[in-house]
Amino acid sequence: MKKILVLTSLFAVSAVLTGCDSDRDHKERCTELQHEATEAMKEKGEHQLAEIRKEWDRLQCKLFW
Repeated sequence: MKKILVLTSLFAVSAVLTGCDSDRDHKERCTELQHEATEAMKEKGEHQLAEIRKEWDRLQCKLFW
C-alpha cells in the first residue's frame, strides 16, 4: 500500500512535467511514462509500474506542480 501511495504521488495526473534537460524528446517520453503509469495504476499492474519507475529514474524525469 505504501508503494502505491508513493507511486501515486510521483505520477499524479495533474502534474506537469519539466526537467533540467530542455530536449523536447526527453520531455515527451517523460509525459508518455506519466500516462503509462496512470494506466498501470488503474489496472493494478505493479510489475509494469516497477518497469516504468526504472525508466523514469533513468531519464531523471521531474514533476512540476
